[in-house]
Amino acid sequence: MLYAPLTTLLSASFIYFATAAGVACPSPNQQCCRVVNPASEPVTTALLNCLGVSGVPQNLGVGVTCVPHVFISDIFCDGELVCCTDNNHGGTVALGCTAPSDF
Repeated sequence: MLYAPLTTLLSASFIYFATAAGVACPSPNQQCCRVVNPASEPVTTALLNCLGVSGVPQNLGVGVTCVPHVFISDIFCDGELVCCTDNNHGGTVALGCTAPSDF
């Protein structure tokens, strides 16, 4: 029964993440990012240009150095816990990132 506490923790964490803001963030969109900035930040714009990512709205949240987040708690995330809508950039950047309170 070693897995029962872990299952309970994960279930409770997902429920917290899903209900804290009133809207659920699907598991694949849950990210732990080192930094989250708007695309309008000069450094973020330069990074997006280097990666060949174009057409990003200036007010869109961009997560930098993101990894999928399994444990939905700030305790297990060294960066910012966010929900991102576009995670298909190899972990270097994730687009459409919002904090749980912004959902």
